[in-house]
Amino acid sequence: MSRMVQGNLAVKEAYVADEVRTSVKKRTVVRKAVIPAKEKLLYLFAIIFCAVVAGSVIFKYAQIYEMNTKIHELESELQVLHKENQMLKLEVRKLQEPKRLLEEARQLGFSPSEEDVVSVVSPVRLKSSQSTAIASHQ
Repeated sequence: MSRMVQGNLAVKEAYVADEVRTSVKKRTVVRKAVIPAKEKLLYLFAIIFCAVVAGSVIFKYAQIYEMNTKIHELESELQVLHKENQMLKLEVRKLQEPKRLLEEARQLGFSPSEEDVVSVVSPVRLKSSQSTAIASHQ
């Protein structure tokens, strides 16, 4: 398909392409497989189940934390009450000392008894008719 260039060899021959080159590229289209509806439901229920389990575990941990804080509060309150109870016992001992009681009695105008005689008063015994009369008034 060369042309004649009128006998001149110094001239380069120009080639004309008679054929049109077409390049055909084949592309492979990858389609993802469609997940069936039953399998989708299975996955959905599995995710929901995991979320429920995780929520219940978190809820239990929250309850445990709350109980621990209540226990610590009650223990600290118990310690405060023990200290207060010890202080009150000490105060009771101080108030029951015989020397303090004698001094308090003297300030109120009481004097110790000179006699060593102690008289015991026995409860009055009522007759059965008197006891029923008293019971009926009450």
